[in-house]
Amino acid sequence: MGFEIPANAADSSQSNQLNMCSDNEILEGSQDDMYASLLKDLAHSIAHQTDREEVKVALGKTLSLVTEEEVEHWIYQTYISCSMPRSNELQAYSNANLVRIFGQVANDSPKLTPEHYHGTLRWLNHSAVQMIKRFAQTGDLGALNKAEVQLQRALQLCAPLNMMKPIFHNNLAEVVLSRSRRLWNAADIEVAFDNQLQAVRLDASEDAELKAQYIYNLGNIYGARFRRFGNLKDANQAITFLTQAVSTASEIANNHPEFFSSLGNTYLARYEQNGSFPDLKSALSHAKQAVLIAEEIGEPEAEFLYSFANVFSKRREKKCQISILPQKSVSAAESTPILLAWGSIDSHNMWIIIHMHEILCYDPDTIASNLQLTSRTVRNILALWRSTGTVRTSTPLGVMGRPRLIEFEPSWYLRERIAQSPTLYLDEMKADLQNAYGIDVHPSTISRTLKRDNITRKKCRRDAIERNEEERDAYRVRVAAIPANYLVFVDESSLDKRDLDREYGRSLQGEPVHQSAPFVRGDRNSMLPALSKKGILALEVVKGSFTADTFRNFIAKVLDKMNPYPGENSILVMDNCRIHKDPETLEMIVARGMDYIFLPPYSPDFNPIELAFSKIKRDIKRNRDQAHMSMGKENEDADMDTLGLIYQHVYSITTEHVDGWFRHCHYF
Repeated sequence: MGFEIPANAADSSQSNQLNMCSDNEILEGSQDDMYASLLKDLAHSIAHQTDREEVKVALGKTLSLVTEEEVEHWIYQTYISCSMPRSNELQAYSNANLVRIFGQVANDSPKLTPEHYHGTLRWLNHSAVQMIKRFAQTGDLGALNKAEVQLQRALQLCAPLNMMKPIFHNNLAEVVLSRSRRLWNAADIEVAFDNQLQAVRLDASEDAELKAQYIYNLGNIYGARFRRFGNLKDANQAITFLTQAVSTASEIANNHPEFFSSLGNTYLARYEQNGSFPDLKSALSHAKQAVLIAEEIGEPEAEFLYSFANVFSKRREKKCQISILPQKSVSAAESTPILLAWGSIDSHNMWIIIHMHEILCYDPDTIASNLQLTSRTVRNILALWRSTGTVRTSTPLGVMGRPRLIEFEPSWYLRERIAQSPTLYLDEMKADLQNAYGIDVHPSTISRTLKRDNITRKKCRRDAIERNEEERDAYRVRVAAIPANYLVFVDESSLDKRDLDREYGRSLQGEPVHQSAPFVRGDRNSMLPALSKKGILALEVVKGSFTADTFRNFIAKVLDKMNPYPGENSILVMDNCRIHKDPETLEMIVARGMDYIFLPPYSPDFNPIELAFSKIKRDIKRNRDQAHMSMGKENEDADMDTLGLIYQHVYSITTEHVDGWFRHCHYF
């Protein structure tokens, strides 16, 4: 999970003049009132364009620093290490000056040596590694983005000195690859690949384990590219590098089960694309080895058993002869492989329970603890297995019913066809099966097969062909670094009498459902809410549609309830409607100190306010009698009643609703 820089390498504390710049002393000294005061004065002089040289001279005298470079280095070291409030101006100033100083060191400046900066680089890397660990524990994408910034800064600083680049490239590759797995971002996979390739090429160390780890990471990225783009060349490269990593690790000691597990998973992925049985055999062999190594060195085995179960189930589907893991301490008579009934086990957890007990000789209490189940559940499954040979029914092993009309291969073919064309009718699937396999079955048989494979019929969600996935990826990356409470979503929706009709009803079987409903739309009312993390921030309702002027007036009211950026409720998020891009409105937002972001085109799934509109209209339909009375009036009270109705349901939105919508749209 990210490599730390070895602590026994050169350290900045080797300099007599800069002893105070060692990591521990900086952290302690930065709390001192004098340090904080000096840096505060410097930040103030930078921000207000006053004479900063006087402040720097004062710094040198106070801290007994001789040269300007020593002063600049102290400023940067103290800035990045201390926990006091930080200024953007000071950050930019210290970054720029440290880059300049590194350039002087690279040009053999006699004033400072590269050892002075090793502590800085180690601190940046350590900070990034901590961010990676935070992401692994909490799933916070903001931590990954911060780690990326720290590592890019470290690469920039070490460029002229060519120090520790492989570690920085390796850790940066891990950061962006983790983000790509969360966001399914193709661009991040390529960035990870470029950085990991640099790490492998630049690595000149003699540490065989470190080399194996770099090569393993490169193989994993090739595997990610293969799964993302489906190019078999990437799969072949992944297997080549992972095999090399396994070989290198084996020369040292077999203590890396994840190497074998990843290689097995890559073989399995290639098998699923090309159907090559040798790939499936190799996948099973390496998955077994991962379990054995994990058990030998005392690592938790559940993850590797799960991977083994996945490969094992694929091989069972091919109806091949199965070789089970050897038992640890059983007699030859007891080491007979366990034969699984075809189709009798659908759950990986059940399969793992049987094999942890029968193969790895774990007692039921240990299994229950590892898999977070109750001991009673484990004992019941084991008892059923011993008495029947299955874990699902009491049918004796070997007693089979009528064979299925649609066996494994046609069933797999149906799954592939549905993945390509999810809107196929049952009769179209029947025709496909007849053409491909010569199987003539009733549509109801196909329906039962799909149900058994957990494929259900549901309403299609339409995704616009006009979507630009690169723009959507860029938006995901941008907002991942922004706290959710900074965002305020604004959008319009309209309502008329026809929106009050319910779409579903009930009647006797065979009889249609009828309801009386208006065919004339009547007056149309438009609502324009502003949705923040804490609920509805503001609301405007008009008859007809909003114009650029009415929208601008509403935004002016919303800005009164917002805060300058950066801060809570400081960024407006809007779609690409023309009135949202009115130049006067955008200039007003910036002039008031707030910021704005436009959603990618055709991306309502990124806008939690769309879910708010669904709830509001659903609630109005639930109270449609009251709504019909309000919207059906022809007197002067009609507008007020309609306005009150909309306000009532809009402001019924709670923070619990908003939390769910933000989470659904991935703003956490």
